[in-house]
Amino acid sequence: MAAHPPAPATNSPQTSTSNIDLETNGDGSHTTADAYYNGDAGWDPIGSNDNPYNASFNGNGFVVDNLTITRTSTGIGISCLGFR
Repeated sequence: MAAHPPAPATNSPQTSTSNIDLETNGDGSHTTADAYYNGDAGWDPIGSNDNPYNASFNGNGFVVDNLTITRTSTGIGISCLGFR
């Protein structure tokens, strides 16, 4: 799996400046061949239980396409931007 960019400071608000498409290999579908698919687990959230993402995120009208998160047995809350 390709590593995603480092998490921003946990207390620093973030604003999207463009659409984000996690279908990275150009074949038109989000599959295990894509960098952020992470096997069948999908996106690896920014943040963790020990270092949660606590800032605000303003999507600024932009969208995130092809985001997959499939972790049903972890027993913890997971989202695109980490844990709360």
